[in-house]
Amino acid sequence: MMNLYTYCLVILCLFCMAQTAGDDEIRQKVKEFIRKGLDCRNNPALAISVVKDGEIFFAEGFGLKNISDRSSVVTNMTLFGIASLSKAFAATLLMKILDANKKFSLSSKVSDILGKDDLFYDKLRSQHATLEDLLAHRLGVPSNNNIRLDDSLTRENLAGRLKYLKPAGGFRTSFYYNNLMYGLITFITERLGGRKWEDMVTTEIFQPLGMTASDFITTVDWEKVDIAVGYIDRDGQFYEVPNEFSRLWGLLCGSGCVLSNALDMAKWMMFHLSGGRNTEGVWVLREGVLDEAHKKQQSVPSSTISSYLTRPTAPVTLSEDNYGFGWKIGHYRGYPLLTHTGSNDGYRAMLTLYPNRKLGIFTAMTGDDPSYIFRSNLHNYVSDLYLNEEPWLNVSTICTFPEPWHEKKPSTKRTPIDKNIQPIRANDSYVGVYNNEAYGDIKIHITKNNQLMATYGYANFLLVAKETKDDFYAEGTGLLKNVKDIATFRFVEKSNSSNIINSLEVPSFESQYPPVFTRRKTVVTNSSSSNYMANCIASAYLTVLLLVVAVTW
Repeated sequence: MMNLYTYCLVILCLFCMAQTAGDDEIRQKVKEFIRKGLDCRNNPALAISVVKDGEIFFAEGFGLKNISDRSSVVTNMTLFGIASLSKAFAATLLMKILDANKKFSLSSKVSDILGKDDLFYDKLRSQHATLEDLLAHRLGVPSNNNIRLDDSLTRENLAGRLKYLKPAGGFRTSFYYNNLMYGLITFITERLGGRKWEDMVTTEIFQPLGMTASDFITTVDWEKVDIAVGYIDRDGQFYEVPNEFSRLWGLLCGSGCVLSNALDMAKWMMFHLSGGRNTEGVWVLREGVLDEAHKKQQSVPSSTISSYLTRPTAPVTLSEDNYGFGWKIGHYRGYPLLTHTGSNDGYRAMLTLYPNRKLGIFTAMTGDDPSYIFRSNLHNYVSDLYLNEEPWLNVSTICTFPEPWHEKKPSTKRTPIDKNIQPIRANDSYVGVYNNEAYGDIKIHITKNNQLMATYGYANFLLVAKETKDDFYAEGTGLLKNVKDIATFRFVEKSNSSNIINSLEVPSFESQYPPVFTRRKTVVTNSSSSNYMANCIASAYLTVLLLVVAVTW
């Protein structure tokens, strides 16, 4: 007859076996869902990790790091750009630095820290903006994201440019997501900590958490690490994003320069779910400090994916209606959550935490993800499995979404550019240097093939005339080829009667308040030197002829 001890041991073993079998079944369902999604959503590579109750339940890689190498299989150690998931690292590091030096706090004014009282467009923001306002996107300043194409922009001089960017919303009464403010947070953290931001993240976060492989787009040695190639999907064809472009675009760092993998991000999730401890239970951030990042700081408009997920139209409701410090705050099926997405050219990422259930999900992928549909619904599916809810998605609806609940939007394929349209003026009419106080210089010059070229920092665009007067489509070349185009460059006359180009507007840089670049001088480049020399010779010949006539007369 079985004694009590043996009986309890048998019951425990049976329970563990049943739990293991259940976990294995969930893993298989997740794998099948991901493989189907990668195929129909057209993404080359994906990494995922799931943590629950302080343990790593799932950490795997799928697809290929390099589509031209069938042996380059993604693993849970393969690095991906996590883009704006970096903002939570920036907020966490700043809070740790502030907690250590005690001189300043999150409510400290930016002007007091930097010793400048003209940081923003008006006195209200310049005199009263705090670190909390920067972290929660409460300045009301539109993104102006393409200012990052200027190679003269640095973390140090960013603070001197922000004052020229006009607000579009109220101070502390509107939400305008702005990467530049996290660039300013990066610089402020360097000023307070006395070291480069990347060095501080490594020593204050990566090392204490055991995130041994994580790195930065700005400093990584691309040839020596296990990293997935970033790809742009253009109408079903993949183009590799140049490493140098990624490095330059990531300069502001706290807004989106972290590289990580499934295993390291599992440790990052457990750190947040535990309130600031590493996997060994050691406090990396003093108890209670991290809570501030997870609190509601600012109401936000409905996100792209949550607009699809509202009952009764959809089977479930997802909301992301508040913002903390580097985190969106909301609910899924009524469960409180913290989440954030990240999108850089070549990489897409997402992280979701359910603090009350000690559950965390991380994904990163290469390629595109229009309207966040694949990564968001992957998180929804995995959430259901680990929350013991009946999934409302399956391997069919991950491909058809938003159908059958919403009508699918028309195809977003690019309209072919008509390159046969000729400008209404001679190319020379547009040549010059155009300046904006915030953005810097755009140089318009003529190539050897007699095409108009715009150079802005490390970006070069071929200008293709549109049917509308003095409007051009800007097609990326060089580092930006197949990576970034600009919809409209608009040249403007000084007055309707002058017929002289005086300025350049770029609505695609910022639609609400398009930056205006004022023409300040003409540029002669090597590519247009033949025209220039011909004009000089003709002028010289005419001068001599006039002198001869004058002497003869």
